[in-house]
Amino acid sequence: MSRKSDELITDRLSARWNARSAPSVGATCVATVAVNAGIPSGRHILDAIMGSILNRSGGQYTVAVEVRDASIGGTVLADFDVIADSIAAAAGANAVAFVVNPTVQGLRASPLVVAIVPPNASVVQKVSASGWTENI
Repeated sequence: MSRKSDELITDRLSARWNARSAPSVGATCVATVAVNAGIPSGRHILDAIMGSILNRSGGQYTVAVEVRDASIGGTVLADFDVIADSIAAAAGANAVAFVVNPTVQGLRASPLVVAIVPPNASVVQKVSASGWTENI
């Protein structure tokens, strides 16, 4: 293997990170990976998103799971929708859970943000994002 590919394998195995957000009901769910001070020109690679949505309202609720550059208002790098039926309609069902393996590359020297939007006063949202930081 070349030196560059060896470095990528090392980064993927050793420069791992995990960001979580479990806000109270009705708050915006945002997990942020800051720029790594030890790798200031590095690039975050997102390789897994896990989350759940518990809908306590009377009808279906659709949220967008967004991967953004820099902040909650930054450029959308990837997104997908999740539809959660209400507990009342689903007769005691638990939260809708999801796991996605998107492989999204962030921009160099920039935070990476995973957000579930919009917030709702009767919806509980949780998200965990994991990946690694490329240092080449």
